[in-house]
Amino acid sequence: MEPTQTYIDHNKFFTSIRGAGKLFPTLTQRQTDRLNAYLTFAERLKLNKHWLAYIMATVYHETGVSINGVMQRFIPVEETGKGAKRPYGKRIKYDGKAYTDTNNLYYGRGDVQLTWYEVYQKAERVLAIKGLWANPAMALEDATAMDIAVRGMIIGLFTGRKLSSYDNKDGTFNYKAARAIINGSDKADLIAGYAQKFYEAMS
Repeated sequence: MEPTQTYIDHNKFFTSIRGAGKLFPTLTQRQTDRLNAYLTFAERLKLNKHWLAYIMATVYHETGVSINGVMQRFIPVEETGKGAKRPYGKRIKYDGKAYTDTNNLYYGRGDVQLTWYEVYQKAERVLAIKGLWANPAMALEDATAMDIAVRGMIIGLFTGRKLSSYDNKDGTFNYKAARAIINGSDKADLIAGYAQKFYEAMS
């Protein structure tokens, strides 16, 4: 399925996701701004609503970190522990070889937890985000984090799997299987549930 124009009533969207028992019991101004930015960016890229719903569900999950008792949904975050006990938390490349050309560590950052030396390099190159590899903290900037999440999932930046691979012929989308775009089948059912709620809010 080719991406199609997304028309979303922003007021209805926020009414559907905010409140007791909903995705966001409350929203800060920054969260509101970022959600609006995602809607606007998707409309500019002419994404279909299933793609956008799944992107937003992934971001909702990946940024679900509590800091001082406050859930940081839709705020770019650093991986808890900064990659401790994981190869990418040391100066190790994806192929297992050590690198010595920088002291940077390429643990998870951003809206979808960008990891690995090579993936930061690839993100800089294919998404034209100048300076990302030399300054990985750029992945924590709002606009950059969104760009990596949205365009990265479209082109298969993270695992080689793309959103288009999970379109069904009947116009639906395989929310569960799409987890492989980011992280195998980890929490696939949970994130699929979030995606359905985001999709319903857009309809």
